Amino acid sequence: MSPNIEHNPIYWRLKEQLYKLQGSQCPECQSKYYPPRELCTCGSEINPHPYKTGTVSAILEESDNNHRSILVEYENNGVTRTATFSLNGLSHSASIKIDMPSKILARKSSEQEEPILSLDTTSLISK
Repeated sequence: MSPNIEHNPIYWRLKEQLYKLQGSQCPECQSKYYPPRELCTCGSEINPHPYKTGTVSAILEESDNNHRSILVEYENNGVTRTATFSLNGLSHSASIKIDMPSKILARKSSEQEEPILSLDTTSLISK
């Protein structure tokens, strides 16, 4: 029996970039790469994900169940939006302050869907 490439797990992970010929481009030297990579030969970082920058606008605390979450304001296509993120399990959540800059990753699984937002928690570490 011959192996079927469609049942190979790596095939499914790479299906999008193989069929749509998705690559990456260095923001510094404009070099293009296929398949996509995260580091250019010039040494600069290539960010393949569409991060949006925002700021922490509020910190919400529920004292009865010790739950903390934050509201982050960010701009999307000229419109200011607000997203809520839970801080449960985040070790440095006590150091998060209002007006702290943050990064949000917005991913879409299809063109019609609303993006799935996730918070880059490393962007919330005060320096």
